[in-house]
Amino acid sequence: MNKQLLWFGLIIMTFFNTCQYTDNDELSTVTPAPVVHTPAPVVTVLPTTTADPTTTPTADHSGLDTYTPRQPYLTQIQANIDWAHDAVGTPVRVAVIDTGIDPTHPDLTHQIRAMIDIFAAPYMRDRQGHGTHTAGIIAALPNPTMRTRGICHTCQIVAIKAINDDGYGSDVTVAQGINHAIDARALVMNLSVGSSNDAPVIRTAIERAIAADIVVVAAAGNTANTTEQGDTTIFPAAYPGVIAVGAVDANNQIASFAHSGTAVDIVAPGVDILNTSPFGAGYSLEQGTSTAAPQVSATAALIRARRPDLSAQQTQELLLAHAVDLGAPGYDAVFGHGLLNVDGVMRALSSPDVLQRGRIRGRIIGGDTAQIRLQLDDESITLDPNGQFSRSQLPAGAPRLIITVAGQQTVVPLTLTGVGLFVSDVNIWIRNGTVTPEVREQLP
Repeated sequence: MNKQLLWFGLIIMTFFNTCQYTDNDELSTVTPAPVVHTPAPVVTVLPTTTADPTTTPTADHSGLDTYTPRQPYLTQIQANIDWAHDAVGTPVRVAVIDTGIDPTHPDLTHQIRAMIDIFAAPYMRDRQGHGTHTAGIIAALPNPTMRTRGICHTCQIVAIKAINDDGYGSDVTVAQGINHAIDARALVMNLSVGSSNDAPVIRTAIERAIAADIVVVAAAGNTANTTEQGDTTIFPAAYPGVIAVGAVDANNQIASFAHSGTAVDIVAPGVDILNTSPFGAGYSLEQGTSTAAPQVSATAALIRARRPDLSAQQTQELLLAHAVDLGAPGYDAVFGHGLLNVDGVMRALSSPDVLQRGRIRGRIIGGDTAQIRLQLDDESITLDPNGQFSRSQLPAGAPRLIITVAGQQTVVPLTLTGVGLFVSDVNIWIRNGTVTPEVREQLP
């Protein structure tokens, strides 16, 4: 069984008709809820208040110099530049749909909001290890005897056991896990699981999560294809709207097990990642895109903690816009938009114009620029001698680019995103008096 990437949909599991919710604040058993998804919100069994601060220890950063060399990937993604970043903001629930969690691990016990077991009641702790390791990458809390640390200490983990102790689940169990995460009011969802199967039940659940304004992050796959030929990204990472995460080694080279495909969005370290293990409350080294994905999930949670006004789409745009470019210039099908950059993202949130940075640029091709007039809504745009134009610092919205040639107007609707990180490229072709605009949105 490959611990680095858990495949679901390979076998159909026998599962019970009930699952168990255990609340971390009181660690009390509540009435089992049906496994089959219903519209009834999980919030009815989860408290609406956060944990009593007196029961949650304050993160102790005193051992960072001693212990962070054990986790060089934190430096690689610049998660160690300002440890105070994650001390600001409100708690954010991150759903970890995996093999469950070990609730007794000292680095995690105070970080668990709820535990949900798709297979049985009462909740069965993680005996496979993958889910506990994933949760630790996201939220392990530093303490005086710290061995490891997570990226987001304000995160509250909603541990959903949709993969069994042998590392297998089904399309149905994973879909149920996604639906339970939605009902638990998670703002970020981590799926370090995958299959080559495009399952309608999973697709529907993912679409529902995206519609609920949840940042959905998934491992892109361990298929050892780094040629940029073909697309080997697995599901659910390959679904639209999901942040597909690939993996690099300690030298920012694509990992030996990595894949290629235009679905990949971003990469993070995925080789020899040290974090929490359920076996004797210990620690283990793991590798795979499964270990890269939770680094992105944790950073998404930091964004949503600091700026709860940003949507899931805006959060995704921030993550991609501040990635460190690797490989071929710009986007490529191996590294995506580049390496996760935690510090760059968090510093961007301090900018007062983070919501006001839209930009359009373009050029006139084939026409006499002296005979052409451009407007952005009611404001004129000046063309340079080469027929090029550019406007930046534009508010989010849907402005109209109006092109006037020989008294004839052509209107081009544009979209400027809420965080303004996408550029609208506009090529305006003029042939025999006919105006043909081409619009393409891309990251700068």
